[in-house]
Amino acid sequence: MLEFLRPYWQPLLGNSGESTDTALEFKRWQGLLAGMFAGAFSTLAHMGGLVVVMYLLPQRLSNTAFVATTTATYFSLNLIKIPFYYQLDLFSFEILVEAIALLPFIGLGVLTGISLNNRVSERLFSKIVLFFLFATGIHLLLG
Repeated sequence: MLEFLRPYWQPLLGNSGESTDTALEFKRWQGLLAGMFAGAFSTLAHMGGLVVVMYLLPQRLSNTAFVATTTATYFSLNLIKIPFYYQLDLFSFEILVEAIALLPFIGLGVLTGISLNNRVSERLFSKIVLFFLFATGIHLLLG
C-alpha cells in the first residue's frame, strides 16, 4: 500500500525535489532485519516472499535483478529449511515422487518468466508485483 501511495508520501519526507521513481536506500541493518523476518515467516508460514518483495520493490531494481534476487533468496531460504524438515521427518517417498513429477514445470516456468520479463516494462512489472503482493495480503487477512 505504501508503494502505491509513494507519490503522495515521499514529498512529505522532504524529497519534493526528487522524482518519486527514485530508489529508497536501506541501511545494512534494515536488510538484515528484513532477512531475519523473511526467514522466520518462511519457516513458520511459508510467507517469507512477502517480506522479500516489500524490501526489494522500493529499491527500484531492474526486472532481471529483482527476479534474480528473489530467486536466490527463496532458494537459500528453502535450502536452509531442508535439514530441519528432514529432522522433523516431513519427507516421504510419495513427496519425492511428486517432486520429481513436477520438475519439468520448473523449466517451463523459467522459460515463461524469461519471455515475460523481457516484454514487460519496469513500471508495469512493479505494478504487477504490487498487485500480487496486495492480493496475497488480502487473502491472508481473509483466509
